[in-house]
Parts: sequence; structure tokens; C-alpha cells
Amino acid sequence: MNPVKSLVIVVASLSFIVSAQHNGLDTIQAEAADTLVGVIGPPAYPTKVTSFIDSNYAKYTGVDFGTESVNSITANAVCVDNYCGKDLVFIIDTFDSTGIIGKLRVTDNMSEFKLFSGMLDTAITGVHDLYITNYNTGGGGIAIDWFMFGANNIDAQTTIQAESFTEKSEGATVYPETILNNMKEGNWAKYSFVDLGTTAPESVSVFAAGYYGGSFAATSQDLFVYAGSHDSTVGTQIAKVTIGSGEYQVYSAALDTPLTGVHDLYLVAYVSNGVNILVDWFTFASPSSIVDTRHDIVSQKTMIPYAIIQNTSSLIIDPNLAGEYTVSLVRPNGSVVMKEHFTGKSQIPLGNLADGAYTLILQTENRTHRRNIVIGR
Repeated sequence: MNPVKSLVIVVASLSFIVSAQHNGLDTIQAEAADTLVGVIGPPAYPTKVTSFIDSNYAKYTGVDFGTESVNSITANAVCVDNYCGKDLVFIIDTFDSTGIIGKLRVTDNMSEFKLFSGMLDTAITGVHDLYITNYNTGGGGIAIDWFMFGANNIDAQTTIQAESFTEKSEGATVYPETILNNMKEGNWAKYSFVDLGTTAPESVSVFAAGYYGGSFAATSQDLFVYAGSHDSTVGTQIAKVTIGSGEYQVYSAALDTPLTGVHDLYLVAYVSNGVNILVDWFTFASPSSIVDTRHDIVSQKTMIPYAIIQNTSSLIIDPNLAGEYTVSLVRPNGSVVMKEHFTGKSQIPLGNLADGAYTLILQTENRTHRRNIVIGR
């Protein structure tokens, strides 16, 4: 009996070892699933997996997420009928809610596949079994062509769209489709893996408005930015932005607690007088002086090395490029206030530009860099 018992023990211990079969940092074809439960793939659909409904799932055994912290997901997917606006749910190790690492909302009822991307709730490393499911019931469904994971922190000094949150309180809404709405009475929105850089930003700017009784509010309200948690007793308040009266404007505030590195950030509103704060976007910056040397975010394989120096009178761009490039400055409403062609170092006067937020766009023949800047005097 002893040899048998020893064999059972060895087999049991081996059952917890997961070997890598899929590269999570490369494209994983949906039809490469190792197990399909309820969903339909090959041979009926040789190039996709469909019918993600009613907790049906596809299992991918041994997905290798690497040694870096993977925190984003991209999928080429399509939704049908009432499943549009529903979530694909990504789970590791065990098929239950305790293993959820993130969700990806699939929108736009259509007949063609479309790319959808989002941030995970939890950063992942190592090798894990992966499950993809959809907990919603009803007709229609979601189909997946392929998916892949990545390590993509959100650059705090780019424009962060308010509706791109990774999680929100039940009371917060998105309406219209690009506005974070109903920010009041403790409602909050979470933005995961926001990289504040190695030098702490000096300020945060928010494009927002107050709304009350069918029109823009006549009084000012406060919007808070926390790091770590939306709970004021747990999280760190890094800024309080006063949203003034009237229509949408850019409102800025100095950081109460300057931070560096990667953090989960929260927008929180405690308004209790009936006013609802509407948020379109927000960004972090150092308005008085930016000396920033980094690389283009468009592609890790085709990067643009560049440096930006901003002061009260001019913007100096010194890209390490051969040939001509174009620099544009665009306001949040989409209006282009400047577009010029340069070779080598460029110096752009700022004296005739109004204070506020702009997007700087640097373009070469096959690459594009976008960077948010705030002009303040």
C-alpha cells in the first residue's frame, strides 16, 4: 500500500503545475482554446469562438503572462443585439468570481469585428489557466477573433478620457457616451495603472462642468483625486479641483500630495446639494516648466526619441529625427490652433495662445506622437 500512497501524493502535487502553452503577450487566436463549454468554435467556426452568453466559457491552459506586470487586454470582437454594451470577463486559475482579473466591454452592434482595449483590475505575471466568459443572459452574444495582453500603463500627462475608467461606483454613469456623469454624493471612478512618471507632476487639469436642474450650475463644487482607494480614510488625497459655474471649462489645481510612479487613481465627488459634476477628461502636468525626455508611445518597435522644454514664452521640441516633421497644437474641442512643418529643433511661441489645455501632435511620415500640455502663466 505504501508505494500506491506515494504515487498518489506525487500525482496530486503534479496536478498543480501549469506549463506554458500560450504566449499571453502575443496574439492568441480565440479558436486555439483548449476547452470550450457552451461556446462554439471549430469546426463550425474555424476562425473564431462565438456564443459567449449565459456563463459559457473558453479555457486556455497555461497562458504565460511573462515576468513583467501585464495590466491590459485587447480583443478583436463583435457583439450582437442586446449583448452590445456587455462585458467579456477574464478569469485565471479557477472558474469563479475570485479569479476575475478584468473585464472588457464590447459595444457597437455590427456585423464586423472591431478592436476593444481596456485595463485589467489586477496586474498579472507568470503562467496561469485563463477563462473567458460572459455572465449575462439572453439572446445574441459576443464572438472573439483573437486577443492579447500587454503591459501598458496610462501616461498621466496624456489626456485621460473620463469614460475610460476601469471601475466605478454604482451611482456614477456615462451619459452622453463620452461624459462621466452623476458625480456626486460619494460616487467615484477608478483609473488603474496611471504612471505619474519619475518626477512628480505639479498640477491636475479637468475639463468639466456642474449641472443642476436641467442647466449648468451657478455655484462651484469640488472634485477630489485620490490614489490607492476612493475611501478618504484609506486613499491619499492628491488634489482637490474646484469646478466652477457655467459651461465646460478647464479647471486646474496644484497637487496636495505630489506622487511619482504607477498608481490606481480615483475621481471622487461628495456634492450633496443636488449639483451633478460632469467630467469629460483630465490630465496631469507641470505648467511652469516641463523638461521631458522619453519615447513615442505609438509602438515599441518604432519609437520617436524627443525632448520637450516648456516655459511661459515658448515650446522647444528637439526630436532626434532626420527629415521633416509636423507639429500641431489642438484644443480639447478639436480646433487646430497651430500646424507647422519643421526640420531639426523647433521653437513655438506661446504668447498668442490662451491659457488652458492643448494636445501636441508630432507627426513624421509613418509615426505619430501625442502629448497633453497645459499653458499657464
